[in-house]
Amino acid sequence: TTWVGLYKSADETKSSNTMSTDATLRFAFAANKIYAYQGAIKYYASTPARMGGSKGGFNFALSASTGTTLTYYMDLTEQALGAGVATLAESGGGATVVKNWNAITNADADGYGTVHIDGTLDNTGGVAGTLQFAWCPEDNGVNAIVKAGSYLEYKLVN
Repeated sequence: TTWVGLYKSADETKSSNTMSTDATLRFAFAANKIYAYQGAIKYYASTPARMGGSKGGFNFALSASTGTTLTYYMDLTEQALGAGVATLAESGGGATVVKNWNAITNADADGYGTVHIDGTLDNTGGVAGTLQFAWCPEDNGVNAIVKAGSYLEYKLVN
């Protein structure tokens, strides 16, 4: 089975801190199947958080229907303009993965980041559904942008 790619063709900006599903970075899956997925979501946060602060940031979630197990590895690299590079990584499982990786940049400056995602979706014994990537800025009125070229790929494994 070959990889199927879902690619953002244009930048998308959000300024509400209400988590909402990305219209491009999602795919429907069949019941009783296993899928592999991977992606890179490039973002820009207009005011990333300072260590211990609350001045912006990029929140995201990966979710699937009840009865589905997501096994994942995620890492994030963020570059604040005029500051160093910060990285975080995590792995785990469950039906929903919610991350608020906003407090990693020790700078009060604009910043760019990339979230790398790699995992499997096990829907054996489940019902058909949709794997969804959702995102928003941490604070209302602070822009977060998912950049053109961000992608999510998937393929049927079994």
